[in-house]
Amino acid sequence: IYENEYNIINIKLNLVQLIYCVTQIRYKEWKIMLVNLINEKKNKKITSKQIANLLNTREATISDKLNGKSRFSFDEAITIQKVFFPEYKLEYLFKHDE
Repeated sequence: IYENEYNIINIKLNLVQLIYCVTQIRYKEWKIMLVNLINEKKNKKITSKQIANLLNTREATISDKLNGKSRFSFDEAITIQKVFFPEYKLEYLFKHDE
């Protein structure tokens, strides 16, 4: 009976470790920052508020998207690039950097 209890405890421990590993992987995938866009935004002194006004959304939403909590839609990306950064390619500005 002790051996079965020991096996159950090991199985539970392995399951907890597996869940932790999957959570860490998902967190890393989720937290993808748009470093090029953030840097060019700073270089040109463009504020998140300006981008929010352009996209008719909240400044907090833009911050979340820049920091990888959510993503810009394709249409939003094109609009930002055309209005604020026409000299840069879309692929450069919206390259995901971990």
